Amino acid sequence: MGETTMTARTTLTPAARASAAATPEGGPATEVPPVPGVLDLTGRDHEECRRILRATLRSLGPGDDVDIISGPELTALRYEIDAVLPPVYRWSLPSGTRARSTTVVTRL
Repeated sequence: MGETTMTARTTLTPAARASAAATPEGGPATEVPPVPGVLDLTGRDHEECRRILRATLRSLGPGDDVDIISGPELTALRYEIDAVLPPVYRWSLPSGTRARSTTVVTRL
């Protein structure tokens, strides 16, 4: 039998959820994942995905991770985030279909 690797899920505290929801411009709060550790970006436009993903990644502490459910839009956002943010995130390979896949992002 193969080995099974378990990853602990992080539950965002109310303060972390509020921090993740705040926009840099001080505008209205951005929606954060309703299920701790899971972020569903399917069916959202590119700008909304960008805001929610960046807010969620900023809310992660070292060792925390989040499952991102998305379509093909995540590839472009991943490259953008890798280019502008410090290299503190590890991205898994997507699993599922091109239309709906899951990627795990871990804060190093």
